[in-house]
Amino acid sequence: MKNITMGMALVLSVSQALFAGPSRPVAGGAAAAIADMEIAANDLELDARDLDSFTGNINLHWRSHALKLVAIKDELREIAGRMRYLESRRESLEPKELATLDRAAPLLRAATAAANGAIEHLNERQGLLWIEPYKSSAAKLADAAVRMVKLLREF
Repeated sequence: MKNITMGMALVLSVSQALFAGPSRPVAGGAAAAIADMEIAANDLELDARDLDSFTGNINLHWRSHALKLVAIKDELREIAGRMRYLESRRESLEPKELATLDRAAPLLRAATAAANGAIEHLNERQGLLWIEPYKSSAAKLADAAVRMVKLLREF
């Protein structure tokens, strides 16, 4: 029987709640929402790179991976909330804001899919976090985060 702990209960799935629910109001409008996305994406990039580096250390406890994935999940939710806010105001966005939103959406989907893959692997195989497909999920997550930060910095 698998050892179900508080950490495991937190790391279930990113996509279930990620795109659901209303967006929170953002003071400062679209530009502020994109700036908030950049802040969250910077945190996401750091955590995703850490997670990717964790896959090279077979002695690192699975709880370290779980805690990092919880942080990643929160960052993805923050980005998604800001994107929902922007999407709800699509008609009033400036062309550059709209282009940023449209280019960020597939990166968020890629990061979410990679995070889900890592979470599923962690939930099923806690003791094998240095093998595929976990390594691939961590690398894809880091790549999507790096590309998202680059995009948002260009705004």
